[in-house]
Amino acid sequence: MAGSTRAAIKGALLTAVWIVLLHSLMAQPPPSPAPASSPSPPLDCGNCTSKCTTTSQGVYDYEAGLCNTTSAPGVVYHGCLESCANSTCNGHSYAKHGGCTMGACTPDHCGNPYVQRCCGSCTATAHASYDNCMASAASKAWQECMPGCMHNCRAYYGCAING
Repeated sequence: MAGSTRAAIKGALLTAVWIVLLHSLMAQPPPSPAPASSPSPPLDCGNCTSKCTTTSQGVYDYEAGLCNTTSAPGVVYHGCLESCANSTCNGHSYAKHGGCTMGACTPDHCGNPYVQRCCGSCTATAHASYDNCMASAASKAWQECMPGCMHNCRAYYGCAING
């Protein structure tokens, strides 16, 4: 009987431990949810305009600088006048015909009606060439560079592209 008593005590003890464990688990409050994560840092969408304006202004300044050296009215005018006067005056330099200057295309200044016509034409061409160059510089900066920069910046920061 000693074996059956030992088995009975062992069974009772296991049952008691099981009941205590079950009771202790049921008495505990449910586990609390994980703490809320900290909010994400705000998106930096507002700085895209400022960053892209600075970038586009740099593009404009560079392109306008090229216009000022290669398409400046004085540069275009002198090359145009020399070419026109030499071709219309059979190779004789326009310098022999007075001091035509851009916008001062009178017979007194030019001394020759052919050179006078060249002066008027080249004055108009010089200003148009410069204006076209500056318009192209503005277009490159504000119509080509700015929208692409804004798109890339907003995509980088995860901002709404249309918002």
